Amino acid sequence: MGCGASSTQSEDGMHEPIPPMEMVRKQIAAAQPEQNGVKEGQSSKKKRSGDDPPDEFEELTVTALPQRWQRDSTYKCGYPMITGDEVKPCFEKGLLYRIVKGDTWAFYNDTRTYEMCVSFTFGRDSTVRGMGNTVITNLEGGEILAEASIYPCETAIFVRGRFSGFRSKIKAQPLSDEILKAKVKQYDKYIQEDLARVNAMINENDSDDAILAKCVEGPTPFIDIRFPPNQTSIERGAVLPIMTIPWARPDMYLPLGFPPQVRLFRSAISTVNIEQGDLGDYWIMCAIASLEDDTERLRGMFRHPVSCEKTAKERAVGAYRVTLNKSGWWHSVIVDDYLPVVGNRPKFAQSLSDPCEVWVSILQKAYAKVHGSYVNIVAGDPLHALQDFTGYISSRYDYILDPEQGLEENEILERLEKYDQQGFKIILSTHNAKTDNPNVDETYREVGLLAGHAYPVKAVRYFASENIALLQIRNPWCRETEWKGEWANGNAEWKSHPEIAEACEINAQDGSSFWMSWGDVQKYFNGCGVLFRYPRSIDYRVRGVFRGDIPSVSILISVNKTISLVCSLTQEDRRGTKMADDYPPIMLSLCGGDRLSDDMEVEKSTTTEADYPGEDLTFVHSRDVGMMCTLTPFKSPYLLVPRIITGRDEEHPYVIGLLSEAEFGADLKAEFFSVPANCEVFRNAKSFAFQGDVVEAKFQVRTPDCRFPTEYNSTVIVKAKKGDWYVENKKK
Repeated sequence: MGCGASSTQSEDGMHEPIPPMEMVRKQIAAAQPEQNGVKEGQSSKKKRSGDDPPDEFEELTVTALPQRWQRDSTYKCGYPMITGDEVKPCFEKGLLYRIVKGDTWAFYNDTRTYEMCVSFTFGRDSTVRGMGNTVITNLEGGEILAEASIYPCETAIFVRGRFSGFRSKIKAQPLSDEILKAKVKQYDKYIQEDLARVNAMINENDSDDAILAKCVEGPTPFIDIRFPPNQTSIERGAVLPIMTIPWARPDMYLPLGFPPQVRLFRSAISTVNIEQGDLGDYWIMCAIASLEDDTERLRGMFRHPVSCEKTAKERAVGAYRVTLNKSGWWHSVIVDDYLPVVGNRPKFAQSLSDPCEVWVSILQKAYAKVHGSYVNIVAGDPLHALQDFTGYISSRYDYILDPEQGLEENEILERLEKYDQQGFKIILSTHNAKTDNPNVDETYREVGLLAGHAYPVKAVRYFASENIALLQIRNPWCRETEWKGEWANGNAEWKSHPEIAEACEINAQDGSSFWMSWGDVQKYFNGCGVLFRYPRSIDYRVRGVFRGDIPSVSILISVNKTISLVCSLTQEDRRGTKMADDYPPIMLSLCGGDRLSDDMEVEKSTTTEADYPGEDLTFVHSRDVGMMCTLTPFKSPYLLVPRIITGRDEEHPYVIGLLSEAEFGADLKAEFFSVPANCEVFRNAKSFAFQGDVVEAKFQVRTPDCRFPTEYNSTVIVKAKKGDWYVENKKK
């Protein structure tokens, strides 16, 4: 059987394999389907009126896919590309399905990693015609042997005829590298053509933005020369070789007629509707699931930095943008729409039910790009991914899950409930499957959990009168497992406590979440972290560099009224490098001033917990640190001093983040200073005389509703009295 052959639909629901479709490069502009009615294949959205916001993601032209293409929960990796009168699994766990319609047989391979070798011997009175690449052999005695190989996620017509009994032999074998390399060769022709076109029109030092602008002007299909569709972009940084994986655009792997329907979003965002694929980046999928209650922020990650009109023009040449926070600084990451593909489906993250919805695949690809490869994002902390998606600070509180810590249970539960009420996001994680306990994976599956996975918390409810604490936990992996312990859906505990059932709205439950007692949380989870979300805050980012252990920029903050401020210090992200886990210790100190003198005193410094900054000086080996502060006029001005311990005369870039609902202006002002190396604060003195030179620094300003931060170079952060721009004072 030919690997990954495309197909065309016939009237009876079956179809003949055809050679891979030729890429259509002449028409770059996006196709606009008709919008009359809501019948199958037509638009299900209302037309936009003149007062409606722009349709940036072209959702008004989304049309429903034919019903026969809708995902069936029976299948795990995709769905058959044909329909039939009878569909039967060939193995106990599915894997391969035989589809019969009339006198025609087909097979659907519902795996991602196995080639199915199918062999049927039909009785001598049979009349059999091989279809597609099925090989027919006439045996002695009149029997007929039909053989074919079915590629992962492929639907293949097998035979047609009249059958008089049969014997079968089906073998699932790991996908061979030879088959995958053949598919790579098939697609590489088009990749090289795209690369040649782009390379012919760009200059050596062109940025991604400049290259994309030239492609839009062409128009020319965009291809990302800095994260090209090749094996290196998948396996860079891998310890062992990774299986060869082909790359293809949607118009290369989707069925005929589907490519014009490709959109970032084709329906309301549901993070349960995500197929995680075979990469193993559970931490990223958990982070995405944690944005379920903030879908506008998630959608905002894909908006063009300048205008919605540019989004459609860039998508028409196969380009997308994702806004990510890398090393503390906001970036608009540009990627093309080539994806690693096996069996006419993306190999990694994808939409579960709609092959034409690509937002999750594009987000994952952009995240892989900023870290160098897909392999470099295989494992990690979901809090780090959430920080990179949102810019918020986070902290880990693993110790609260350990009963041996001797912590007061009531205090822990009240603390978690407070986090939940404040809109902070709590993340729980299970023990890693790669522990000394060989049965840990089985133990978790028996109760409906997965080892080495993370779960976001939706709600915390503490019923003090009955001494019952429950956590509602989102289950991003609900297609694989469902919680079976106490307080599970349908459990007798709910009938025994009707008041609690009503408070938890248990009748409104769906399979995407479950409730768990605090005792079971401590039993099955060993990791806990919190993302401190402040959705209405203005986000300021200030760049600096450590030379040795001395920062180039410290921030003098003046307030005329009491103001809450969230501060962070981020050093260069080392994921994807040889020093991925080797961060020099850092700290951020807030020093209070005295209006009558130049003396400063260290008031608070970052610790491992952002909501509990300490009076002691605590350096932390971490990518970033943060703290929540309250600034009062009595101690103003304050000096925010970044610290690092390297012991080497090297440069280390850093970014200071400031989140505040109060805008820098009349009541809040920030000035940039270079504190001299001989200042006592760098010798860990708690009090010191402040001296420094005013310096110019680059900073970003991101308001809650803006598309992308605006960058400035100035000596201060202060809003102008007129207009919406920040004063750009020259260096003094």
